[in-house]
Amino acid sequence: METISKKCDEITEAINAAEVYSYKYNIKILGVPQIEEKESAESTVDLCMELFSAMGVNDVSLQDIDIAHRVSSRRPSSHPNAIVCKFVRRLAKEKIMAARKQLSNVKPDQLGIEMAFPSSFRVRVFDHLAPCTQTLLTEAKKIQASHGFKFCWARNNQICLRRTENSRIIRLKTLQELTNLIEKEAAPR
Repeated sequence: METISKKCDEITEAINAAEVYSYKYNIKILGVPQIEEKESAESTVDLCMELFSAMGVNDVSLQDIDIAHRVSSRRPSSHPNAIVCKFVRRLAKEKIMAARKQLSNVKPDQLGIEMAFPSSFRVRVFDHLAPCTQTLLTEAKKIQASHGFKFCWARNNQICLRRTENSRIIRLKTLQELTNLIEKEAAPR
C-alpha cells in the first residue's frame, strides 16, 4: 500500500510540474472590456497587440503569440473576463512583464475602447499561475498580514514573502513549505 501511495505522490508531482511548465509562457490580463460579445481569438490577439503597443513594447509581434482568449471568472462578477495570452517565446513574455509599470499610462481609446468613465479604466497584467501555485498564493496572502509580512507576490511560479523592503525574500513552492514557515513562526524562540 505504501508503494502505491508513493507512486501516486510521484505522479501528482509530475503532473503539477508539467502544468507549471505549461503556464510559464502565459500572462493574465485583467480589466480590458470586451469589445464584442463573442470575441474571437483573433480579435483578442489584436487587442493584446494594441495593449502591448500602448505600453511601449513594439518589438513583440503576432508571431510571438500562440493564442489569446478570454477566460470566465469562477465567481459571477461585473468585471470583464480576463484575457490569457500564451506566448511562443518566453523572452516576449518577459518584455511585457518588464513594461507593466507603463499600464497606468494606457488609455481606453488607445485600444479602440469607448467608455463612459475612462477614469475607471484600470488594466493589470500578471503571470498566469498554475492552479497549484494560485492556491499557494491565495493561502500566502491570507497569512501575510497576520504574520507580519509587508509583501507577498508571485514570480517564476514561486510565491515570495518579505517582511520589509530590506529583509530577505522567503520563496515558497508548496503548501507544505508555507505550513512549515507558519509552524516555525509560531514556535517559541
